[in-house]
Amino acid sequence: MAVPALLAVRFGLRRAYGALWQRGIGRKKTLLVGSAEKLFELQTLLSIQRYRGYELLGIVTEGGEPREGFESNPLPVMGSLDRWQEVARENRAEQVIVVLEERTPEAHQLVCEILKRCLADGIDVQVYSDVFA
Repeated sequence: MAVPALLAVRFGLRRAYGALWQRGIGRKKTLLVGSAEKLFELQTLLSIQRYRGYELLGIVTEGGEPREGFESNPLPVMGSLDRWQEVARENRAEQVIVVLEERTPEAHQLVCEILKRCLADGIDVQVYSDVFA
């Protein structure tokens, strides 16, 4: 009896969230920051999972320009990593997702800096990276 009730509640909540997200309610304006290849992987993962809690604004990459082979990417490249905070403020990002592919001290320092600045600006942060693995 408890298992069917639990399943009913779970699917009911999933449906309710889906309806809200479809209307734009409860979605976070999210900026993707990091390496183009890893950002593309994250976008693919999010589309497979069909998670719609993010309103993806665009991406901020290392070079600030779309890379060859990423022409099919539906999100605009909004700038380079040195401008990430300015881009986040201009677009009123509520969340930043950081995706870096390198395990260097510089990458670790960049992630720490992004975390610090986002905390100061009241922006949520998610880190998908090998930096802390």
